[in-house]
Amino acid sequence: MSRFNDCHNYALILSIIVFFITIPLLQAQSNLNCTLHGRWAKGPCYAMAFNGNLAYIGTGGCLQVFDISDPANPQVLGSVNVTAAIRSIALQGTYAFVATEISGIHVIDMADPANPIDLGIKMDYFVHQISIGGNVLVATSGQDYTRFFDISDPVNPVKLAQYDTPGYARGIFIRENLAYIADNDSGLLIIDLADPQNPVEKGRVVTGQKALNLDISGNYAYVANRFSRSISIIDISDPVNPVEVKLIENSKMPSDLKIHGEFAYFACYWNRLTVYRISDPINPELVSERTIEGNPIFITLKDNHVFMSNENGGLYFLNVADPYNPIETYYLNTGGNTLGIGIQGNYAYLANSTGGLVILDIADPNAPVEIAMIDSLRYAYNIALYDKYAYLLAESMGIRIVDLTDPVYPVLVNEYLIEGNAKDIVFKENYAYLANGSTGLRILDISDPVNPIETGFIDTLGNVIAVAVSGNVTGVIQDREGFHLIDISDNANPLLLASVTTPGNARAIAIDGNNVYIADSNGGLRIYDITNSAAPTQIGHFHEAYHAYDVRLQQNWAYVGDGSNGIKILDITDPTNPEEVGNFDTGFYVQNITFDDNYIYIADGQNGVYIIEFQDPGVGISEQPRSVINHSHLAQNYPNPFNPSTQIKYNLQKSTRVSLKIYNIQGQEIRTLVNEFQSAGRKSVQWNGLDSSGHEVSSGVYIYKIDCGDFSLSKKMILIR
Repeated sequence: MSRFNDCHNYALILSIIVFFITIPLLQAQSNLNCTLHGRWAKGPCYAMAFNGNLAYIGTGGCLQVFDISDPANPQVLGSVNVTAAIRSIALQGTYAFVATEISGIHVIDMADPANPIDLGIKMDYFVHQISIGGNVLVATSGQDYTRFFDISDPVNPVKLAQYDTPGYARGIFIRENLAYIADNDSGLLIIDLADPQNPVEKGRVVTGQKALNLDISGNYAYVANRFSRSISIIDISDPVNPVEVKLIENSKMPSDLKIHGEFAYFACYWNRLTVYRISDPINPELVSERTIEGNPIFITLKDNHVFMSNENGGLYFLNVADPYNPIETYYLNTGGNTLGIGIQGNYAYLANSTGGLVILDIADPNAPVEIAMIDSLRYAYNIALYDKYAYLLAESMGIRIVDLTDPVYPVLVNEYLIEGNAKDIVFKENYAYLANGSTGLRILDISDPVNPIETGFIDTLGNVIAVAVSGNVTGVIQDREGFHLIDISDNANPLLLASVTTPGNARAIAIDGNNVYIADSNGGLRIYDITNSAAPTQIGHFHEAYHAYDVRLQQNWAYVGDGSNGIKILDITDPTNPEEVGNFDTGFYVQNITFDDNYIYIADGQNGVYIIEFQDPGVGISEQPRSVINHSHLAQNYPNPFNPSTQIKYNLQKSTRVSLKIYNIQGQEIRTLVNEFQSAGRKSVQWNGLDSSGHEVSSGVYIYKIDCGDFSLSKKMILIR
């Protein structure tokens, strides 16, 4: 039942997320029959800004304020959660502009650093980085527009203009009236901001590299080309005609950089801090390299200190008073990617990559409190609870068994090493069933939970990543292939019953009696009847979970983790016809789901944990016919992506006038599909990829939006010609 995304596929998952969300949000995603109660939002650091001795640090979806008067002993002053993982921070007076990739730019009132106040999302766009010059804020958005805002009134920013760069805009630096943009394959782009309502290209140099981030010193721009594994040094003394004067190749994948005096400091993805002396920019001198654990992706500077973060969590403080010999002075455990979660009593136990084992007191679900973050147990990728023990799965490092008798002071009691990659584990009586990657299913006797003993296995199942048990049947997921059913009536001699290849990319499994539920990624949720366990038969399919990566069952509900689309809640009273009755849109990418009698707990990767409550809408009870949904609803189109046509379903709670329109990513209306008065009930309409003039539209991301009475909602779809 349990599932996680292994770290080796994380970069791919991130790229998929970016592809699906790089559009303006015409309408905020509504949360159907779900209420947010609490959040723990810590995660990796991708952004940091300074005001005197105050450091504003983005840790996942949490903005934290630290006093760094003594960098060797930083003190946290205050914090505030935002809607999604933080990617960039810029300060203006007593306000912090906090950019999140997914949900836009928050404005935070920092007048009292101990009590920051989120004033809400003021710029509702996908964002990579932001920079401020005077009263103009510039936001890069990858393949979407770079946008320009007047922030003379920080609480009420006004959009001035947008500019479509030829590449994929990421890093940005503003000096005087010029914006310098690292534009991926299009190199370094220079935009004239003299009239911010009409930004124009002033100059460009295409280096043949993949520009990611940049910094400027004097007449030179230094560009980190991570994916080209190089550094470009560009003469910008004539902004109209910038010239690359030096290319440093084989430079350990530089992700980010900052310049201080005559030294340039590079965060290199291949676990390095690299320092160059640039007193002669055309002949930079490599003066030092320091190995940093993990994959550095962000760097900034203050006085004689470098601050550099790891992709999966953690922020290093390094004294560079002597650039030839950087010295680590402090390590801030920011928390990493929350990949697994377990609940026991008033405590939540998180598997948190570099954060290790994180323990939250959830006695008040509206205000979860972190009571422990044990980074000595880092590289935790999943977790399961058995009696008073936590089994932390650490892939090739096996299983760490932790005694939770005192939740405030957990004790590591054993590190169980086993060949393979520990991915997922479930328990039945005195046995544990381990999905162990390339070595298949392993069966462990845990009569003594501290000292498991292997009793049986099947190692011919491919790469096994998830497992579920019901009665004498175990189901396992073969990564991106399908599932296997195994007879475990004799734990010493498990027998393969059946193997099923699914149409999508199978990621998770749950079993309830004679029904198996498969989270099939782009194939949605698939339901199989295993009454005849030798020949499973598909009986149901919910295709509107396009990134189905996890599935959990509770009574008549299936909770489906739908990747960047959050969680979907399905009524499975009739497994041949699953119905969506709830959803909740998280800020990153759903990794794992669990629940207790009252709440659902969602592990959301870089964005921490959500605690939500699902309000049963009454669908399927005897007093209400199954065929009636008691709320207005807009379903995800199917298929998606599509070519040449797709179907859009919706439900009307009552008779009303309905408008259903298609827009492009610029917000321009493409076509009206419905504009009429309709009776209550389920409806369906096809879009054939034509505009209002009957012409084929091009490949790309489109928005479809419904307005009916007081209900309004939009969703994304992708046309691929």
